Amino acid sequence: MVLVPLLSMLLLKQTLSKNAIIGVVVATIGLFLLTATDISGLNIGDVFVFICAICFALHIIFTGKFTSQYPTLLLTIIQLSTVSVLSIFSTVLFENWQAAFHTDVLFSTNVFIALIITSVFATALAFLAQTKFQKFTTTTRVALIFAMEPVFAAVTGFAWAHDRLTNDAIFGCTLIFLGMILPELPFKKRLPGQKVLQEAKRTS
Repeated sequence: MVLVPLLSMLLLKQTLSKNAIIGVVVATIGLFLLTATDISGLNIGDVFVFICAICFALHIIFTGKFTSQYPTLLLTIIQLSTVSVLSIFSTVLFENWQAAFHTDVLFSTNVFIALIITSVFATALAFLAQTKFQKFTTTTRVALIFAMEPVFAAVTGFAWAHDRLTNDAIFGCTLIFLGMILPELPFKKRLPGQKVLQEAKRTS
């Protein structure tokens, strides 16, 4: 999440308000408290996660850049088609793809429901909505909105699977929520002559 505003400043030359910077920092701390409860050391998986975070940040940035220039449906289809093709090659190279064609897997009710949820709702409709509405906001705010994903996951796990949230996790959820609100608060910019006028009043 921190990578989005940093890369936006580097690649798109976007400037951030003080409230947005504070919101990103607060939400990042909250995300750490919510997810990094069992840290035992770095491993190869952490490297892959970091690379994924960079790619995800770039995806948000370039989606915001091109969503106002091209049709929403076309961009969504191109994104999903590209990922599908790359995933097929990756599956053949690194996964046991033959297992997907077993009859007990193909005709499993749980697998069918999982495919519908993940492919239609969590992927197609989600990316269509992101591509459609990201043109109306900034990349930093989009990153803050995505930071609510683990919060909803934690709340859903608590409600449906009876998971128990630690005090750190609850505090982390609160910080993430505050991080979303802070950029929306009004920020008064001081006029160029206002500081000089205030200094004159103090000396008089």
